Amino acid sequence: MEQVSITRQELYDLVWSEPLLALSKKYKVPYPDFRKICENMNIPVPGSGYWTKLKFKKDVTPIPLDNSYTGENILTISIDEYGTSNNIVPGKPVKQLEKRIEIETKKEITVPAKLTQPDKLIVAARETLNNKAKGRWGTGILSTDRNEIRIAVTSGLIAQALRFMDTLVKTLRHRGHDILIKNDETYFVVEGTEIKIGLRERTVRVPPAEGRYSADYKPTGIIYLKMDYFLIHKEWDNKRTPLEEQIANIIAKLETVGHNGRLEKEENQRWWAEQREKKRLEEEVEARKEKELRDFRALLATAKRYDEVKQLRDYISVVERNEQDKGTMTDELHAWLDWARKKTDWYDPLIQREDELLDDSYRTNLEYKKKNIW
Repeated sequence: MEQVSITRQELYDLVWSEPLLALSKKYKVPYPDFRKICENMNIPVPGSGYWTKLKFKKDVTPIPLDNSYTGENILTISIDEYGTSNNIVPGKPVKQLEKRIEIETKKEITVPAKLTQPDKLIVAARETLNNKAKGRWGTGILSTDRNEIRIAVTSGLIAQALRFMDTLVKTLRHRGHDILIKNDETYFVVEGTEIKIGLRERTVRVPPAEGRYSADYKPTGIIYLKMDYFLIHKEWDNKRTPLEEQIANIIAKLETVGHNGRLEKEENQRWWAEQREKKRLEEEVEARKEKELRDFRALLATAKRYDEVKQLRDYISVVERNEQDKGTMTDELHAWLDWARKKTDWYDPLIQREDELLDDSYRTNLEYKKKNIW
């Protein structure tokens, strides 16, 4: 098993030489853990948009390394197997978190023999389930209403289901999490991550009786809690271990999924921020190119006008000298020469004399667009 030892200064140099995601892949360290390593060693990391700005040769300044740091100065990473004791940030398996939860919330995770001071969500669920148990369909699976916490059990398991869910909800709230009900589903919200949860009683398929086309589903008396978060699915039931004794494990799993979900969300936000910054810089470069070409075209057009002005002045002078030499100068020609010089001054990009009939727009194309007076 290959191991690599990196000093704090070397890790700082690496972090500011290539993106953190690339380093995490290179050293086979999960991205969130790599960020945690830098945080624990007080190593600043580039902010959103840093690498994009660097790519487009924008001014960027690395955050200097804090030399007052007095903690661990050597990071040892196992290339083949991450998570050994040599690493500064070891893996945090659910079991370790579960044990800590058992210690920190020993009182909260204990399911009482009787429902006492239930959470408001459990109060609403109890009323709905008990009312349905007294009704016409009380012998089948009973479900809470669409805007209530998700529970679906037979009448004989209502009390157990309510006590379990009340304990789970209270423990979650005690640990700073929340419960959200939207779109007819129940979500436990951990670090901003919405994890779908439902408590149900398992059923087994019973083949259809003779003369019937559809099968029946028979309740088994086994209740289970199901968790869904994108591609992560997990179930806990009371088939081997009472569900009431698994609350610490359930919350540990929820907190792990919620924590990783938050890190993934933050990474996605950073990625999108970098993409937006990259697009902004690209658009800025494109806008500069477009302006450069536009300004150059204007310069070229102005230069051409200046050449044309010189030709006009030369022509007017030649006409004047020719008429003077022949002795044929007339008042009409004097008036025309005066008019020609004024119009040349109007067209001259260095003078741009005002004209009572021609405004600035005519100088560029010398075209007259007749207005529709109707």
